[in-house]
Amino acid sequence: MKVHGSFCAPTRRGGAGAVIRDHDGRLILAVSISLLGISVPLVEMIAAWNVIRNAVLRQGVTKLWVEGDALGVIVAIKKGAGMDGYADNLLRYIKLWLHMLEDYRVSHIP
Repeated sequence: MKVHGSFCAPTRRGGAGAVIRDHDGRLILAVSISLLGISVPLVEMIAAWNVIRNAVLRQGVTKLWVEGDALGVIVAIKKGAGMDGYADNLLRYIKLWLHMLEDYRVSHIP
């Protein structure tokens, strides 16, 4: 799973997307969302939350490798904490869903 988000400060608009592929590189799920009035880390966290939820609860994925380029978000997902407010609520669900999997990895891709 690859997660990416972006945010334009002057317009306060952001967007996020994520892709899940199987071990052979075949597309399983692609998700994109538009967001208003938030930050880049929160955009990336929402993207991760959205795609992990879909992967585990709707697609029946049992093994997942989460990759992202926002280091703070990846560290927070690995630790299960480290952000504030709304992001911490998302992290609680992410941690719950990741622990439902047979196996998972979380890594930073610069």
